[in-house]
Formats: sequence, structure tokens, C-alpha cells
Amino acid sequence: MINQDYMQQILVQSSERGNKMDIAVICFTKSGLDVVGKIKKNEWKLSEYSFNYYCKCNAMENENIEIAKYTKKSVSRWAKQHFEKKEALVFVGAVGIAVRAVSALVSDKLEDSPVIVIDDKGQYVIPILSGHVGGANEIAGNLAKVLEAIPVITTSTDIHNMFSVDVFAGKNNLRIINKEAIVKVSSRILNGEKIVMVVDDTECMGIESYEKYTKQIDVVKISDASSMKLTNNKKVISQKADVYIGVLPYEQDKEYLWLKPKEYVVGIGCKKGKSKDDIKVLVCECLQKAGIEIENVCCIASIDVKKDEEGIIELAKDLRVGFNTFSAKELQAVEGDFTESQFVEQMVGVGNVCERAAVAACQGTGQIILKKCAADGITVAVAKKRWRLDFNYE
Repeated sequence: MINQDYMQQILVQSSERGNKMDIAVICFTKSGLDVVGKIKKNEWKLSEYSFNYYCKCNAMENENIEIAKYTKKSVSRWAKQHFEKKEALVFVGAVGIAVRAVSALVSDKLEDSPVIVIDDKGQYVIPILSGHVGGANEIAGNLAKVLEAIPVITTSTDIHNMFSVDVFAGKNNLRIINKEAIVKVSSRILNGEKIVMVVDDTECMGIESYEKYTKQIDVVKISDASSMKLTNNKKVISQKADVYIGVLPYEQDKEYLWLKPKEYVVGIGCKKGKSKDDIKVLVCECLQKAGIEIENVCCIASIDVKKDEEGIIELAKDLRVGFNTFSAKELQAVEGDFTESQFVEQMVGVGNVCERAAVAACQGTGQIILKKCAADGITVAVAKKRWRLDFNYE
């Protein structure tokens, strides 16, 4: 566990140092460039994002533009490049341009990059892809605030101010196992029916602030349900569920939406310049050794001198997880039995990075389940954290 004297400091600082979502913005007209300029001027209000600005307008090809970088790529090639990097795409122009640019790239609502359109007068901000899971609705709302524009939200649960199960999953690091069941759950809520959410016995924070959803959801903890038993590595209880949140599957005679907590933190140390692919190879080998699916990783952690390490940053983006870093002092405050190295301590001020960072990112609830593995200048360790739910995520 983490030394309590540093607990609050670590929680705040690690949150501040989590990797930002990259947003690629492109405009096509001079008036669109004005909109881009307004976003750029107000970046300080959008600190959770990292922006790159592009311009695709023949009239401005030879002009000295400071606000945005002129691109000679076709719009579809530009979109493909940033979509594949799992960046959010913002088109300042017509919806049709965006639709044609990304249509061939769309594949999976849980994996697609968020796409937003802003008209070139900056009056309307419209999320058109990955509104919930990808966060396009949230990005659109934040952009609308700084532009003093109108966010045009079309997802039914949002416009009716109802519970969105996929947003809830994203905010709570829950893996959606059977995405096809989302529609069934959302449809029942929109039809005015009440759903039952069965939660494996864990801490549920902010449940009192969930009052506005009490007519839509019953939350039942397994500890409160009757006749619970474990059979064939499945939980069997008498309580029927529309949504089940837990690590082990839940056996019942009807289909439910299974949200599986992401319990694992990967701690990484590496020499400067290691590629994403090199790091990922060792991470995958370690997870396989520990019997963990990579989809059940909730974040990556390291020391703060690695906060700009491109290989780790790109891996976190690839996995769509956070990247938290800690100072040497913070890592020293983490208590436990770690594999120490005098050489590493001389280099960065602490004798172990990967194990200590993994435990630190568990926010006081973690334990090492795979100690340091090393290969070719890269070290990896895995910690398991105690998962919990926060209902006050808005």
C-alpha cells in the first residue's frame, strides 16, 4: 500500500499527468480558420485535450498561416492517418465532407475514433461518430462552450436526460463484453421501463447522487441478493439482471449486458527511444504469462521522466488507456517488496520504476501479481487494483 502521507498528493498529481486525448482539427475556408483560431486561443480552457490544427484550402496554400498547418493530403488520407492513431477528428466545415472522409474507416462503435463537425461560422458543434464510448458528445459540449456555440446532440439517452450505460462503462473503466446488448438496455430505458443492475460486491461511491435515475435503475449488490453460489467458475444467484458488473460471468436464464471491470495496471520502465511495438511485445508476453487479457488493463504507469516517452504514450493511445506518471519521491513512498536496482536508482532516483509505478497507479489498493520482467532495455510489471464504481461521474 502507499504511504498515507503521500496518498492525496499522488492521487491528484497522477490524475493531472494522465495522457491527454489528441484532437486533430481541420478547416477548409478562411472563416473556418477563424473558428480554429478561437479554439486555439481558448486551449487553456480545454486542458484535457491536446490539439493539432490543419488547413486544407487552395486559396491559402501559399499564405503564411500561423494558426494551422497547411496539408496537401486529400481529406480522406488525412482522416485515415489520424483515425488510425485513435485521435478525435474535428472538421470545421460541412457534415458531408466529414462523412465522406471517414465512411470507409468506421468499423466498431467501441473502437471508432470520435468525430465532430463544426460549421465554418462556429455556430453549431455536432458529434457524428462515437458519441458515448469515444467521448464525441463530451468533446462537442466542451468545444461549444469555448465557441459560444450550440451543441447538437442526437443520441436519445442524452436528449431525454436518461442513463447511458456505455457512458457509465467508460467513466468507470468497465469493459463491455457483449456490445450487442447495449441497444436492448437503452431501448428499455427509453421506453420507460426500469432495469436491474446487479453489481458484484464492491464499493459504490456517489450512489446518493444517482437519485435522478432511481426511476430507471435498481442497483442490487450481490451481497444483498439471495442464494449466491459459485458454480463452474460462474456466479449463480436468484436475482435477475439486465446489466451485470463483475469479473466472473453471472449465470441466469436470460441475456444481460456484462460490464467487466478492468483490474490491472501495467508499470513500464525503458531506455529512451524504445518504440511502441517493442514495448508492446514485452507487455503482451507478461500479460500472457500472468493469464491476463490485454483488454482488462485499465492504465499504464511509469516515472515522470518518462512522461514524454513516445513509445509508452503511443502504446497507451493504442490501448485507449490512461498513462500516469509519478516522481521519484512519490515512487519511493510506495511500500512493498520490490526488485531494486542500484543502477536504476543512480539514473532516476528510485531503485525500481515498473513495480512501484504499477502499485502507485492503483491508488492505494494494489498488489503486484507479476514482478519485473526485463528485455532489451524495457521493464514491465503488473499490479491488480481493487475496482470500485463511481456513480457521480457527471
